[in-house]
Amino acid sequence: MCKMSPLVLIAVSPSSSNSAAGTSPKASKRISRRDVSNKTGAKTPEGFFMAFVSLAALAAGYFFPHSFDFNSWWCAVTAVGFLLPMPALTRFYTYFTTSGLWLADRRGFGSRGHAPYGLEFLRPPKLTAGQFQATGYALVGLLLLGAAHPTSRVVMSGAYVSAYLLLTQLFAETTTGQHSSLVVPNVLAYLVLSPQLAPTLVQWHMVTLYFGGGLCKIGGSLISGKMWCCGESLRSGLFHALWSRPGPTPDHWITRLQAKATCLPGVVLCVLSCGALVFELGSPVAVVLGHKMLFALAAWSFHVGVFVMYGIDFVSHWTPALLAFCAASMPCGCDGFEGVWEVGEWLAVGYLGLQVWFGVVTLNEARGGPGPLPFSCSPMFAMPQDLCGDGMVNWFTDIDCDLRAAGHLGTVEWSGPPIASHFLGEDDMKRLPYRVSYMGSTYCRFPRVSNWIQPEYRLPVDGSHLFFTNRPASDVIVAQQQRFSANSPLCGPRHCIPASVRAHMIEQAVRDRLDILHLRNRYNSQTSYRHNPSTEPMS
Repeated sequence: MCKMSPLVLIAVSPSSSNSAAGTSPKASKRISRRDVSNKTGAKTPEGFFMAFVSLAALAAGYFFPHSFDFNSWWCAVTAVGFLLPMPALTRFYTYFTTSGLWLADRRGFGSRGHAPYGLEFLRPPKLTAGQFQATGYALVGLLLLGAAHPTSRVVMSGAYVSAYLLLTQLFAETTTGQHSSLVVPNVLAYLVLSPQLAPTLVQWHMVTLYFGGGLCKIGGSLISGKMWCCGESLRSGLFHALWSRPGPTPDHWITRLQAKATCLPGVVLCVLSCGALVFELGSPVAVVLGHKMLFALAAWSFHVGVFVMYGIDFVSHWTPALLAFCAASMPCGCDGFEGVWEVGEWLAVGYLGLQVWFGVVTLNEARGGPGPLPFSCSPMFAMPQDLCGDGMVNWFTDIDCDLRAAGHLGTVEWSGPPIASHFLGEDDMKRLPYRVSYMGSTYCRFPRVSNWIQPEYRLPVDGSHLFFTNRPASDVIVAQQQRFSANSPLCGPRHCIPASVRAHMIEQAVRDRLDILHLRNRYNSQTSYRHNPSTEPMS
């Protein structure tokens, strides 16, 4: 039996970095000759294709309003959004169920697998790989059938059950799991309860998601004492994305754009951040004033921008719901609210009321609650961040797969041994089908944030850097990563960094990251190597 490579776990100091840099290249070359391919994920991100599909559907709703039906178009576009990544999702789920990861026994919504609607008895069973694949293609078939029969409650009920079973199995997947597809079960719920009112209710459901996200950012600003829209949060997000979700190559236009945007002047990033916040907080006003198509295009641009710059796919499953904002999607303005309501209509409005309560009024998820998902206030990136400040932890992820594409574990969210809420232990890191490294400092001056860190990894103000990897100790890339972790001030104490050196410090960090990407690109192209702990021998 082959012996697995040991996990490298280092509290980095300059001395350890220097010793790692002197690792023998022959050992690395000896391992690198093994061609172990990673077949868990898709090669091309589906989000780009879905962006064009949803934009074309929005154009159809704008130019042909009288023949446009939201229920049919949403079902058709969403079916495409599930059909494209299904082979990659099936490969991921086959790996996931047999991986031995502790979280592989969990099922639910969101990145942590919360019980649906906060009710434990609704937590679904664990499907086999065959059952998962059958459920996925059944969902696609029912959505296509729903496109032909947009008012059939029976068809929509079947689609809801299929989506419920499928998405709760994928909570830890990076493009269809987590918060990426939470819109889908909610839209299907409206289509089941009231096909006539669904377009109107979906509009307001989407508005609550954006508005709730804006409120979370305001709340995070009040808690931290630093405004979210000052521009530094955007800079921090861009630099983290340059680590975890860069373009396919170091010279790809996405990678270059991320690097240049990270180094933009603070005033430019501040303007862009303010624009995002105005979009979210102004969403109810835009809809009330009747600028629905303009708002839909702004929301589409917002999601595409996030996908390009941050690498997070909210395009595939969020943008189809924007079709509800097409003028003819609504049943003649407010005519859908006239006449005698049946029980379904009342339940549909009550369902929206629950989303308003949890997503806008109480902000349950942002305050540490379970949502209860799929009701959400979109609390992603709510806390202000500063690469050169100590208000949040600086924790960087370097991974040898494309997290923009379907079929990968969300190893940015499940970010290594130190994170208590998303714990991925050392043994679990060995079981990942690709290489991943975590580095940075867990120091944070806010107890609310530092409580996310496991007690044994809560560093003091002047504490050492942390570095975790499942790469072989002889890997030449490990030495480069360790050097960055040890020498970059962004990975250490950040409470006394002078403002005069911030720009130079960030530019240097970006250059260091690009150097690592170039090294990894050359190394992988020469060796055709991919980490697979079940077959990789110890050097």
